[in-house]
Amino acid sequence: MDNAKLFLNIKSREKIFYNDFCDIVSSTNEVGPFDILPFHISFVCLIKDYAHVYVGDSKILEMKIGSGILKVEDNRVSIFLDV
Repeated sequence: MDNAKLFLNIKSREKIFYNDFCDIVSSTNEVGPFDILPFHISFVCLIKDYAHVYVGDSKILEMKIGSGILKVEDNRVSIFLDV
């Protein structure tokens, strides 16, 4: 399980920003900052401020966002922006 990855899709109505595997997704919600790692429990929340994507030790995407919906299910993360 050491090689486990998340599949992440970040999109708005107009554009797909990311559609690939990654190791960690970070963002913030009304409670505070959080990370999504492989095998995270399923959940849905409203996110704000940012979404960061990591592969290994490298941050490969850093997005400033107004708001979005983040959904985690079966090692897949979907982020819907500007909804």
